[in-house]
Amino acid sequence: MPTVESGPFKGMKAEVCLNPFGVFNRINISQLVEHELNFVSMHIRLKMKQAKTLKDKSNILFDYLKLVNKKEHESIKTWYDTLNVSQQKELIEEIIVNGVPIHQAPFYGNSNIDDLERIYDAYPEVEAFKCKNIATPIIISELYFIRLKHEPSSKFSARSTSFLNLKGLPAKSKSFKEYKDLYSKTPVRIGNMEIANLSLVNNMDQVMNLLNSYANNDVNRRELIEQSLTGNPLDTTFDFSNVESNTSKIIKSLITCLGGELVDDDTVEEQNDEEDS
Repeated sequence: MPTVESGPFKGMKAEVCLNPFGVFNRINISQLVEHELNFVSMHIRLKMKQAKTLKDKSNILFDYLKLVNKKEHESIKTWYDTLNVSQQKELIEEIIVNGVPIHQAPFYGNSNIDDLERIYDAYPEVEAFKCKNIATPIIISELYFIRLKHEPSSKFSARSTSFLNLKGLPAKSKSFKEYKDLYSKTPVRIGNMEIANLSLVNNMDQVMNLLNSYANNDVNRRELIEQSLTGNPLDTTFDFSNVESNTSKIIKSLITCLGGELVDDDTVEEQNDEEDS
């Protein structure tokens, strides 16, 4: 999982990765706004912790709340002024430890993109984290998830590590469609969301080799699945040199039927070198 490389949050590790395409496709953008607010709040709490006086700590808090939610700022500030010094100190320390109280309505009346832009302008030192082995800076923060009641069991699917069908797709068998088998006996191909997540790494050649190997080499595919379930897939190494795509096989068969022959570039170069010598 992504791990922060440097700075005051060095070593912080993500527990869950959100796919941005999944968020936009489901039109629940508010969770991204909430995620951003939690991210900025982490830095605000750090600034409060580093401040020396109670007045400085409270000023940092209320300047931030005024940008996020003016009504909430007025309400909390009015109540805060009624507390004695001991109670104020206790409240500030609790916020530093447990988080900034922010009301973020789920559907309307919440912070929007323009509000986030003003917040980031006010705190230019707040930047996305640079993480180990990931080219694109990302945001990691504390975020809760609501468990949905929508849990259809039909969306679950377990498949074997056998070959794909003639079209190169993991088609479901007829017996599975007729509910005679508990699971389909063709493998699951790696989906678009998974590929988007893999593209975060700074080596797309390896990603393409992995996809090609997974789709066209049953030995590599079985090894990857077994390691994912019983071991560590990051420790798995594959030989990509002998992996050939189904498209390439079809083209070679077609040309062979027409009386032709396909020769690899390396073989042609070797023959030319021998003729020149």
